[in-house]
Amino acid sequence: MGRFFVIAALLLAVPVRAVGEPVDPVAAEPSFCASAISETTAQLPGSGLVIAIPASDCDETPQPPPRPAGPDVFGSAALAVASTPLDARWRAARDAGPPGDGPWTPMLREAAAQERAAQLRLVNGWVNARLGFAEDIDRDDWASLARSFARGRGDCEDFAIAKLQLLESLGLPSDDMYLVIVRDEPRGADHAVLAVREGAGLVVLDSKADRILRSEEVAGYRPILSYSTEFAWTHGYAQHLSAPGGDRASRPAERSKEGAQ
Repeated sequence: MGRFFVIAALLLAVPVRAVGEPVDPVAAEPSFCASAISETTAQLPGSGLVIAIPASDCDETPQPPPRPAGPDVFGSAALAVASTPLDARWRAARDAGPPGDGPWTPMLREAAAQERAAQLRLVNGWVNARLGFAEDIDRDDWASLARSFARGRGDCEDFAIAKLQLLESLGLPSDDMYLVIVRDEPRGADHAVLAVREGAGLVVLDSKADRILRSEEVAGYRPILSYSTEFAWTHGYAQHLSAPGGDRASRPAERSKEGAQ
């Protein structure tokens, strides 16, 4: 493609809490190559990632579902992968089903009459204000909206998943939303945000900020892995580009919630 990428995931592996976790071997699957969206796989040594490689055209069926466009968030290039060490956590939260009625129901009724930009602001601020922040202690557990609010708390992944499920309830396409695992470089900590496609770009819903910013306005986040529906991506950078955040001065405003990460 005429572009060379330095794969950030090889340098950072996976978020710190995931390092050293066993990687289940990927079962061999039938070759689906009836269209350009078909994929085969190859494991990336030492990273726990399995890269998705487009297959050549042939006449076999059935076809896999189309992969959404990759989230080139925070100045990165999203690179398709077929599996990651965190897939089981993503599936457990993703497959929890619609949230049903709950404390969010009045907010959803209000948001239903608004345009998309207003819905994003309302959902982001509502979750940030009403869900207590607490890090997982024993094991990093990605919870659905209903589980997080039943406990009354969640960590950064739980905030992002709650927002994703609420926005799905409002009719936003699942393919337009991405759970993005990042390295917060100024803090030296792992973090997660929800990125939502808006037109040709992405906006960021962050547990640290009620204001929603465009991806290019956010500095200091290096994306590692992203998830949407049943797909995953790792992230790289063109070799001629500097590290993320080099010339971007803006970043999400700090939330007053003590200990949020």
